[in-house]
Amino acid sequence: MDAISKKLVHCGAQVGDGTAVKLACNLWLACITAAACQSVKVLERQHVNPQLFLDVIAGGTSDSPYAHIKGGKAISEDYSPQFEVSALEKDLGLMKSVMESVGFRSDLLSLVMDLYAQSDDKGHAHDDISAVATSFE
Repeated sequence: MDAISKKLVHCGAQVGDGTAVKLACNLWLACITAAACQSVKVLERQHVNPQLFLDVIAGGTSDSPYAHIKGGKAISEDYSPQFEVSALEKDLGLMKSVMESVGFRSDLLSLVMDLYAQSDDKGHAHDDISAVATSFE
């Protein structure tokens, strides 16, 4: 694993603990991608340069390299796949099942799932998850 991984994190002794962490990470990716793309698209709608959003967050406490990558893809409308919408939808569906099985609220997850489903319905199932930006158009 050391040869192919940037870092290794022990996620627990129980079978499935690592999967739970992976799903939680992908939920976070889904949310931050949708938020960055929505911020970009609302600025475009207001005829304000959307790059300004990324410039403003750069270096601040709310900054994230991932926001720049996915926000940049939304600005350029380059949805070439790095992480496909369909793969994320699968993981979000698994996370929803986990949340339901432990009696945990999934309000935010449901809203985010709807956004990705809309981009899927627009033909972006095999495009990058930044195609969630099309849900805001």
